[in-house]
Amino acid sequence: MKFCDKLIKLRKENNLSQEQFADKLGVSRQAVSKWESGGTYPDMEKMIKMCKVLNCNLEDLMDDGVIGENTEQKSKLNIESYFHSFLNYITKIYNMLCSMSFKEVVKCVLEFIFIGLVIFALSQIIVSFVNSFILDMLFYIGKTGIVLHHLFYSIIQIALGIIDIIIFLHIFKIRYLDYYVTVEDQNAKEKTIEVSIDQPKGGNDDKKVKEKIVIRDPKHSTFTFFDFLTKIVIFFIKLFAIFIGMGVIITFICFLVVVVFFLSHVHYSILFLFLAGVFIGALFICYIFINLIYNFIFDQKSHLKTLFVIFIVSISIIGIAGGLSATTLLNYEYTEEDLKYTIKEKYINITEDTYLIYEDDDSLKYVIDDSYKKTKIEI
Repeated sequence: MKFCDKLIKLRKENNLSQEQFADKLGVSRQAVSKWESGGTYPDMEKMIKMCKVLNCNLEDLMDDGVIGENTEQKSKLNIESYFHSFLNYITKIYNMLCSMSFKEVVKCVLEFIFIGLVIFALSQIIVSFVNSFILDMLFYIGKTGIVLHHLFYSIIQIALGIIDIIIFLHIFKIRYLDYYVTVEDQNAKEKTIEVSIDQPKGGNDDKKVKEKIVIRDPKHSTFTFFDFLTKIVIFFIKLFAIFIGMGVIITFICFLVVVVFFLSHVHYSILFLFLAGVFIGALFICYIFINLIYNFIFDQKSHLKTLFVIFIVSISIIGIAGGLSATTLLNYEYTEEDLKYTIKEKYINITEDTYLIYEDDDSLKYVIDDSYKKTKIEI
C-alpha cells in the first residue's frame, strides 16, 4: 500500500478531518490534501510528527516498497493492535448512534434484526443440508460414526456461527459505519461532505481520483418497508410512554394532595412540615419524568442540564427533610396506659327538633336529665 493510501486510512481511523489533521501538524490543509493525493511527500520531521498524531509507527506510514515488510514481526499475534481496533470499532458505533435521531436508531435496529434473522436462517439451511446429505452417512459406520457425527455437527455449527457474526458485523460496517463519519468540530452545526481542495489541472493529474468522504442521507438509504415498520414501532413505543406518563401524572396529583394535607396540619407538629418537604422533593422528580415523556412523545429536545440540576435539588430536599423527619420521630416519648373507661361530657341545647341518634352499644351509656335547661350527656 502506498503512503497516500495509508495516510487516508489512518486519518479516518482517528476521526480527523484534513483541516484538523493539518492544524495538529502545523501545516495547511492544501499540504495534507497533496500528500493524500500522492502529489507530494512530507519530510522526515513531518513523518515523525504524523506518527504521534495518528498513534502509529513509521513503518505503518511508509510505502511498502520503501521499508520492507518484517514478516517475522507481522506473523506474531499483536494483541494490542487487535484490542485498539476493537475499541475503535466500538467508538465508531457510539459516534454513529449519537449522530442519529431516535427514528434512525429504531430503523437501524429493525433492519439488522431482519438481516440477522436472514443470515441465521441461511446458515441453518446449510447445516440441515450438510447434516442430511453428508453427516448422516456416518451413522453406517457404527458407534464411531455416531461420535464423529456429533463432533462434526458441533464443529459446523460453531464455524457457521462465527461466520454469521463476521458477515453481520461486516454488513453493519459497510451499510452504516462507513457512511457515518464523525468529525468532532465545535464550529460545525451540520453534516458536511469533505472533498479534496486540489482540482485536476490537466495532464496526468486528470486521472487522479480525489478523495471525498460521503455522508449518506439516512432518509434515502433504507427500504420503504423498514420506514413503515419503524413508524409502527415508534407509535407503540410512544403509546406505552403515554400510559407511563398518565401514571406519573396521577402520582404527581396524589403527592400534591399529601403535601397540602401535611401543610394544613403543621400547627399540630413540626413533623408535618418535614414530611411535606419529602413529598415536595418527590413532586420535582415526578416533574422531571413528565417533562422527559412529554418531549419524547412530541419529538422535542429535552434540556438535560436543567433537569439534572432539578434532580439534584429534589434529592437534596428529600434527604434533608427525611433526615429531619426521622430525627423528630426519634425525639418523641412513647407511654403506654391501660385506659378501660373514658368519660366525656358535652352540653347541648334540647329543642323539639333535636334527635339523638346513637348505636345500641353496651359500652355507651346516655343519661338525659330533663330538669336542666342544658342537657348533660355522659358517654
